[in-house]
Amino acid sequence: MWGVRLEAGKVAWLGVGCQGVGEEESAHSDLVEGRGIGQGVVNMADEPETNPLPVPPPMPEVPPAMPYVPPVDPYVPPAVSGMNFEESAGGLRAEERTMGMLCHLLAFSGYLIPFGHLIGPLVMWLVKKDESAFVDANGKESLNFQITVTIATVVSGILCLLLIGFLLLPVVIVGSLVLTIIASIKANEGTVYRYPFCLRLIH
Repeated sequence: MWGVRLEAGKVAWLGVGCQGVGEEESAHSDLVEGRGIGQGVVNMADEPETNPLPVPPPMPEVPPAMPYVPPVDPYVPPAVSGMNFEESAGGLRAEERTMGMLCHLLAFSGYLIPFGHLIGPLVMWLVKKDESAFVDANGKESLNFQITVTIATVVSGILCLLLIGFLLLPVVIVGSLVLTIIASIKANEGTVYRYPFCLRLIH
């Protein structure tokens, strides 16, 4: 028979053959005293742990709570007061620049009605000349140029009898179109355009 006995962290085993009761008691006493046949004593502290308990991982550190910061509103520029956005850099209102431009553009009405190139600028000038010096200056310049174009057209028509007018007439027509468009653009920008080759009869 084999007997196993645990004592204070030690494991002892004892091999006992076919012995009597007395021998078992003697073997038992020897086991208590640390002797016996086939006696072996093992210190459990010296044995490596075959199945150690798993060690839990360390808990992650919780970052400190950040203080609440309210959202910042987007920048709103201060309101601009006392500024007229209809004024140009020269202090002209948008209405004045438009009327000055029409003093030149109305000359194209001559392609629709007889003498419309004179009537259109003349009407605009008479209506608005007392309200704005800018419109007054553009109206006079437009009328003077259209009078010059009229005179040049009549002369070119007469010179058609000598065949020279057939060369002058296209030049007069194309030149008047280009210069009228340039004057209209300049008036819209707030500038009084001075026509070249113009008889300034109205002052």
